[in-house]
Amino acid sequence: MTWQGRKLAVWRFFDQPDKNVDVESSEMRKVIGLGWNVRLGEERMAAEELGRRIDDCLVESISAQLMFLRIGYFTIEEFKSRMRRFEKGMKEDPDLKAFAATLQRPEELPLASETYLNLARRHALSDGRPPPSLEEGRRFALVLLDDVMIEEKWESDWDRPNLTGRMADGWLDSRDPSELQRLIHDSPKSPVSWDVLKLICEELAGRREEDLPRELLQWYFRATQGHPERPDERPAPSHRPRKLGYKLRNNEIRHTVDLLARVGMTKTVGRCAVAEAFHFSEITIIRICQEPYSTLEEFEEDSMNRVEPS
Repeated sequence: MTWQGRKLAVWRFFDQPDKNVDVESSEMRKVIGLGWNVRLGEERMAAEELGRRIDDCLVESISAQLMFLRIGYFTIEEFKSRMRRFEKGMKEDPDLKAFAATLQRPEELPLASETYLNLARRHALSDGRPPPSLEEGRRFALVLLDDVMIEEKWESDWDRPNLTGRMADGWLDSRDPSELQRLIHDSPKSPVSWDVLKLICEELAGRREEDLPRELLQWYFRATQGHPERPDERPAPSHRPRKLGYKLRNNEIRHTVDLLARVGMTKTVGRCAVAEAFHFSEITIIRICQEPYSTLEEFEEDSMNRVEPS
């Protein structure tokens, strides 16, 4: 998923600069910033899954090169050189080749990055002639959105164990004292904060770490004595907004249409291409694209509202 992956990679780059995962064994992988698009622990993922991640990163990088060319950041010759380096790296990368092999069934499809590289070259070097065809857009969308087309994922939503585990892992990585103070302050009235602190204490006890923050030790001692007790959970709102899975899916649909527009495809044809790939009606894709992107900040706020209604 390129929209979500790109946003998270940018967040990691600025917010967790020391969390760059070592998967950059080639020049191409370094150029596309693969290390920022893989979370800690994911570096041992299967070759096909890592290849899918590389394919996504390549699409985003090629799109960025087009933008740099358009604003005059580098010349057309530099653009050609960068595309040649991408193409060479794509042919040599074993994980990308492993992912490409999975696309031969049931329909023989090229990598999304392969299609996009060809469209980008045509757009930049041949005055956009011929324009991207509906079939090229459909084949691009089929690969780029493959993981988003799984209907079961659309029903996924925020849940308390997932959220509290993620927040606890975040603090264990950062050891931010101000965030610890906030969790302790909120714990008498927030079951989420209480659960996060409990998870943090259990993890640190399992690691047998020393020199723990005094405030955390004091909170754990008091909490085990019932001060503060875990607060009661509030009832869920009667009218819940659309689930997380649908919001993520719709963001990726919008992003795919936008990516196709950057290589010269009209929005009308781009929406048709995505509709055919998804087996949705064109009017459904139009309605999705008329809505704004959901932001990471909105997702964060939504997650808290779902598991801890105000």
